[in-house]
Amino acid sequence: MNWNEVLEPLTAKNNPSIDLQSVSSNHTHTEQTEQQVKRSIASEQIMQDLINTLLAEKVLSDHQLQLLSTEELKHRIISSASALSTIQQAEALTAISSLTDTKTLENSLWYLWNIESPQDDLSVSSAPAQTIDTPSYTIIFPVKSAIVQPYRYVPASTSIYAYHANSTDSYSNSVEASRINTHVYAVRYSDTLSADQPSSVLQIIALTPIQLMKIVNDQCFTATYREQPGVERFVQLLEETIQQTTWSLEHNLAPASLFDLSASEFFQHMERYASLRDRPFHPVSKVKVGLNEQDYRQYSAEFAQPMTLCWVAIKRHVVMEGEALVGRTVLDYQLYDYRQNSSLANDLSEPMSDLLSSDQQQQVIQAMQQQGLDQAEYIAIPVHPWQLQYNLPQYLATAQQQGDWVDLQLQIGLFEATSSVRSLSPTDHSPHYLKLPLSVFSLGASRYLPAVKLINGQRGQSMLEQALDRDPILGEQLFLCDENRWWAYMPEAGSLFDDEPRHLAVMVRTYPESLITGEQGERLLPMSALSVILPAPINALREGHFFDEWMIARHLQVTEESVCTLFGEVCQTFFQINLRLFRLGLMPELHGQNSVLVWQNGHIKQMLLRDHDSVRLHLPWLRKQGIADPQYMIRPGYSNSLYNDTPTELLFYLQTLGIQVNLYAIIDALCTVYEIQENVLWTVLRDQLIEQLDEIPFEAEVRQEIDGVLFDKAEWPLKLLVKPLLEQAGVPGSMPSGQSTIQNPFAQL
Repeated sequence: MNWNEVLEPLTAKNNPSIDLQSVSSNHTHTEQTEQQVKRSIASEQIMQDLINTLLAEKVLSDHQLQLLSTEELKHRIISSASALSTIQQAEALTAISSLTDTKTLENSLWYLWNIESPQDDLSVSSAPAQTIDTPSYTIIFPVKSAIVQPYRYVPASTSIYAYHANSTDSYSNSVEASRINTHVYAVRYSDTLSADQPSSVLQIIALTPIQLMKIVNDQCFTATYREQPGVERFVQLLEETIQQTTWSLEHNLAPASLFDLSASEFFQHMERYASLRDRPFHPVSKVKVGLNEQDYRQYSAEFAQPMTLCWVAIKRHVVMEGEALVGRTVLDYQLYDYRQNSSLANDLSEPMSDLLSSDQQQQVIQAMQQQGLDQAEYIAIPVHPWQLQYNLPQYLATAQQQGDWVDLQLQIGLFEATSSVRSLSPTDHSPHYLKLPLSVFSLGASRYLPAVKLINGQRGQSMLEQALDRDPILGEQLFLCDENRWWAYMPEAGSLFDDEPRHLAVMVRTYPESLITGEQGERLLPMSALSVILPAPINALREGHFFDEWMIARHLQVTEESVCTLFGEVCQTFFQINLRLFRLGLMPELHGQNSVLVWQNGHIKQMLLRDHDSVRLHLPWLRKQGIADPQYMIRPGYSNSLYNDTPTELLFYLQTLGIQVNLYAIIDALCTVYEIQENVLWTVLRDQLIEQLDEIPFEAEVRQEIDGVLFDKAEWPLKLLVKPLLEQAGVPGSMPSGQSTIQNPFAQL
């Protein structure tokens, strides 16, 4: 590896005994450009997620890292620079102490990682007269003990998401000033020979996530491993993530009095907040590869920009329709029987009837007539503007030439992006939302919308609906989005697993109308929004969280006890719903984007589920309840996580997506905002989990097995994030996955 390309070049100074050039800014905070500040903030957030993931997945292992106290770290660095004079050592100690002895790092430990640099890559100076003899780098970064994994990185900034671009209050200025650095450094001592005089140099270089990952690639992986395309691609993803996160810091999310908003406005406001963090703890979750800056600002939820749908017409005989498939088992070779020319299809069923007013529907019909299209032969469906501009001309050009689909040259119907980017919310308070293909790459997968996923979503929804009848608590407390109305392009010679058709489809996701209107004070609250720190009101002493307004609504003081009470209600409802589904043999997608709490008049006692295409199951338990095998359609030769052979395999998703990601992300935000120790909220989580397990009528041996998995085992499963991306071959398709093990969080309490 060429260190010149990885580490920032250092310029020779007159007296370079201590070189902090790359740590200390060349400008004062007020002189820095707004863009520099925002990029530093974004970079540190990605650094936090990156280091924590590398530690959790054991990419950075114990045999590489040494854990030291702050004083041990200082001693180690100074002792390596023994050639420095006494005065120079004192100066070096002062410089190091300025980095380590801060309030943020009180009681922190430090990981130290010694790295030998290749002999032919020694020069890091632009001065030709200067060479450096046998340099050795030491990477250092601070950590603290944690519950979900042994140690986690201590970031230089803890208030990433609530950045104020135009704040003038003293709080924001002081916070921004503390955000512009990182706590990850490369330290090097070496002898320097110049034309004037020899001297010794102690260099401290602030690292970026990209630099750190390049060092990890070089030091932790074999040459064969590094040849995988995913290794280089991941570095590129880090760069794009930093860039797009920087853009997101210019969001349009001013502080708002949330309960003054209508129910639908509240829901969309929380979707915008959730978009700021996307999938918690994933270092590259924010990037949407394929969006340029203009597109990103137009189609990301945090910018609150309305978009107008584009419309195309598709020949009905090459369209699959969801409602025609309800209750039916479809095999791939039977697809021809389920297109819209079939007697099984609804007569002239149209997506526009859910999405547009009567006048707007007439405009669509007129656009079809102007192009000579018979409405009996063609169906009009909406398309995401980005998809029509960039994707369909590339992937479905032949189909367009054949007349399978026609661009109606019509834009009508206002919608906004949600945190899911390809899911759109209406601006007219309608319960009918949209899910459209958006063929950008995110989390290692293309966000297209294949018919097979839509079919599986119907089957998942059917199982959940049957579960409501099997458990009266579920019947009272669980709401489901209706995802049966969809239309998908399927050419005559097409297959469910072909690439091209999945770029042209639409699903109308209908929410229970009472939850969108908020007739009884209901508010829909995506759990992912609870993992986000909210913008601070002007002159506030700290940044905010949804719990602030919740405590006001409940007439609670802002105390640790109040936060624990509210978080306990979140856990109670979450565990009650999902453990009852688990008892029946089902486990929905448990991450915070698909799990939506129903807040009503200060309390959370109900929940809504959406996106039903990954409802996982344990078939023996399901059959005991009289619920049939849904006959999920799974691509031959590909991994299958929908069917789980044992209850333990099904419980994996509660442990990982439900607790380690969804609920822990909420804990992480609450601890930051309200300055609560992590173990306090983990104890609340554990107690609520036990309470709900006690209330649900599990069989004795099943309960014993659950307790063994959740509480007795020393280790829990871990859903991998970075390694699957590094090992992903070829063009990204479906989301890569993998699993490992990590410490049991409850054993740390």
